[in-house]
This record gives sequence, structure tokens and C-alpha cells, in this order.
Amino acid sequence: MPFVASGPFYRSTSILFSMINFLQLVIAHASPTWTSYIADVDHFVIGLWLLCSDKYGCQPTGTRDVSLNITRIFMILALIMSFVALALSMPWEWIVRCSSPFLSRPLLISIFSFIAAICSLTAVVVFGVQVDRKSDSAHPSGKIAFYLSCFTSAFSFLAAVYNGLVHKFSLWEVASSGRVEDTQKPDETA
Repeated sequence: MPFVASGPFYRSTSILFSMINFLQLVIAHASPTWTSYIADVDHFVIGLWLLCSDKYGCQPTGTRDVSLNITRIFMILALIMSFVALALSMPWEWIVRCSSPFLSRPLLISIFSFIAAICSLTAVVVFGVQVDRKSDSAHPSGKIAFYLSCFTSAFSFLAAVYNGLVHKFSLWEVASSGRVEDTQKPDETA
């Protein structure tokens, strides 16, 4: 007997994708290990918000670096868009009202997931170019949060494509009405 997925399965999968994406973005955003340098005198760990050193402790990073500010802005935008996608994927009908005939909830989730993916990818590219440009002598290592952000961007694209397919095939609507005929167009040749 083949497995036949129903509407609650698609909703649960959408919620799971949105939640995993949001949690990955929170971890990557808050992590102080976007890159690290091992110098002769000290070991530095650099994040979006903190610069930590074995010798001097942790200090906030400065706001003078334009590329770091651009990375921060795009990561904040990705975090906000991912949160909106997560909120839209939740079954809170009384909180999230989306009754537009043109934009279904899966389509909105897909749009916000694509925006989050583009923002996180832009942040990763800007940060990667900045690190490669500034690291002439000591090449950075230990970019755990940087690699997590790369994976999160790809996962965000996956969630967006999944929700786009759910919208295209009206999988949520079939499950809520219980009838497949609701999604099929009438035969116009008759």
C-alpha cells in the first residue's frame, strides 16, 4: 500500500521547514564564530556582533566596517523574513488572517522564504568577500557560523521551493475541503 500524504502532512512539513530555517538563522546570527584567526600572540574569534580574544576577552565589533554592517543588515532581514514565514506556516487562523484569493498562505510562505534565502546568501557573500579581502597574511579558519549560514541559505531555498509546489498543486486546500474535485478545472470543451 503506497503512502498517500494529506493536507496535515504538508502543513506539518511546512512548519518543520520554517522552524528549522528560523532556528538555524538565530544560531548563525548570534554565533561569535563567523571566522577565527590564530595569530602568533593570540587567538581571535570574530562574529557579527563580538570580537573575542583569549588575551583581551570579548568586545563588541565596531560599526565603522561597511561590509560588516551590510552583512548584519541582510542577516537581520533574513531573520525577520524567516520569522514571518514561520508565523504564516503556523495553524493560528485567529492570529494570521490571509484571505486573499491571489496569495495563499503557502505562496506567502514561499515568497518570504525566498526573500530570507536571498538576504542570507547576500550576507554570506558580502562577509566572505570581506574576509578574503582583509586576510592577506593569516587565512581565517573555523568559520562555523559562516558555513551554517551557507547551509541555511540553501535550506531556505528548499523551503521556498517546497511551499511553492504546495501552492501550485493546492495541497493545503484539497485537505481542508476533503474533495479533489475542488482543485480540478471544469472541462471547458463540453
